[in-house]
Amino acid sequence: ARTVQSNAVTLASWDPAQLAAPAAEDASRLLGAVSAGTLPLKVIRKITMNLLRQDTSMKRSIPKKHFYAALHEQYLADVLGLCPVII
Repeated sequence: ARTVQSNAVTLASWDPAQLAAPAAEDASRLLGAVSAGTLPLKVIRKITMNLLRQDTSMKRSIPKKHFYAALHEQYLADVLGLCPVII
């Protein structure tokens, strides 16, 4: 028969402040960047890819939408939500 022995670490020994610290540090770094007026390139790229993914006005792949937005200012403004689409 197998026996299960308890672990030396108990929930009572965990400090919630230490567990939450890394997430708080990441959030403060991002908020610092936003307040300084700059965003990390990864964040900007993720936002733009999500905007292109959500766009349903063109049935194209995301790289093709990206290229089309680079060539056509009207489409870029539509994806960014700056002005309505004029067809």
